[in-house]
Amino acid sequence: MTDDRDAHKNNWYRDWQLKSRIIRRLFEQLVGFRIGLALIIAYVFILLVSWVEHLIQGQTICIGQDSFLECFGRELLSIIVVENIESFSISAAAVLYLLETRERKQKAIYEAWQVIDLAASSGIPTSPARLKALEDLNEHGVRLDGLCLSNTNLKTINLAHSSLKETKLVEANLSQAKLKEANFEGANLQAINLERANLTEANLQKVNLKDANLEGANLTKADLREANLEGANLKNALLREAKLTQANLEQANLAEAELHGATLRGTSLSHSVLENADLSNANLAQADLRQSNCKGAHFKYSNLAGATLGGANLREAQLQYSSLEGAILIRANLRDANLQGANLRNADLRLAWKIDINQIKSALHYTEAQYSTDFQATLEDNFSTQ
Repeated sequence: MTDDRDAHKNNWYRDWQLKSRIIRRLFEQLVGFRIGLALIIAYVFILLVSWVEHLIQGQTICIGQDSFLECFGRELLSIIVVENIESFSISAAAVLYLLETRERKQKAIYEAWQVIDLAASSGIPTSPARLKALEDLNEHGVRLDGLCLSNTNLKTINLAHSSLKETKLVEANLSQAKLKEANFEGANLQAINLERANLTEANLQKVNLKDANLEGANLTKADLREANLEGANLKNALLREAKLTQANLEQANLAEAELHGATLRGTSLSHSVLENADLSNANLAQADLRQSNCKGAHFKYSNLAGATLGGANLREAQLQYSSLEGAILIRANLRDANLQGANLRNADLRLAWKIDINQIKSALHYTEAQYSTDFQATLEDNFSTQ
């Protein structure tokens, strides 16, 4: 019995879909059908307004002995007067405009794609018409996944909340573009120019941004997990609370970038430039910072547990109250670095440069760290003389 009911329901649904498609096809292809429907709706609207008006004023068109059909006929004919022609025309035009909304939208989308295809085939790098067409498609909610816009100038474009997965934008220029919460997951943006672009909360998971120019870009709370940012220019970029877990930032320029509260767990930052960058409260556990330039960088309250900092330049770095537990600092330059309250338990400081007794003693658990033979002896002598 249940199967029969389900079969009946499915048949009814298929019939309804078929009838809907037929009506929609008639509506789209027959202009007269649309006009006729608009006239009927406008007529019913005027009739209702007239009926309400008569009801409010206490007027009646029907005669006492009239039947229902006669009364209804009088109501229908009562509005066919010269005074209602203007109202009827305006109402019909308004209804027709509303009925054609879907068709106009489809036409606008088709024309926008034509503009984009024409600009692409012509090889024009700068096209205001293409910019407007892309923005129109985005406003209409059209997904732009897989779109090829390589070598194009998209400066100042607004594609906020758009979907651009798998989009090819190699060497495209999107400087100062507005791409807030845009989805670029898996897109190829190699060598792209996104200077000063707004990418707040954008989804950039696994995106290829190798050698991209992101100087001054706003990537606050952006999702860049497993993204390839090798050699990218992120100087002065805003990356507050950005997700950069296991991202590739090798040889990237992050000088003076703001990474407060960012997640860089397991991120590769070897040979990168982090000079004067703000990494306070950031999570850099297990991160690779070998040979990186962190001169003057702020790591206050950051988590560097298990991080690899071999050969890194930490001169004048602010490492107060950071966790360096189990971190590898072999041959790191710690000249004038502030280690006050930093956790050095099991940290490897063998052959570290320019470290002194007072600097180390300002840290926590410094006796449990590993040092070169000479420095260990100096440390023990200092204890014995106290």
